[in-house]
Amino acid sequence: MKIATFTHYGQLAYGSNRSLINLIDGLREYDVEMLVVCPTTGSLTDALEDRGVAMLQVPFAWWMSRQPSLRASLRRLSTNFRCAV
Repeated sequence: MKIATFTHYGQLAYGSNRSLINLIDGLREYDVEMLVVCPTTGSLTDALEDRGVAMLQVPFAWWMSRQPSLRASLRRLSTNFRCAV
C-alpha cells in the first residue's frame, strides 16, 4: 500500500511532523510506502531521507495569513501557481 501526505513545514519542531515520523516508522511494519509532500527542506526532510522515505518538495505560500482578505488570498494563490510551474 502507498500513502501520500502533505506537511506545512520542513522542520521537526512541532508535534505534527514528529507524529508523522512516528506514523511512518509504525507503518513500515506493515509494508506501507509513504510519499511526503513538503514546501521546504529542513530537519523533517533530513529525517525522511535517513529513513529512505520518498519526498517531493513543492514550494507553496502558507494558507494562513495575518491579513485575511480576498486580495491576500489571491496573492497567495498566484504565488503557489507560479511556484508549481
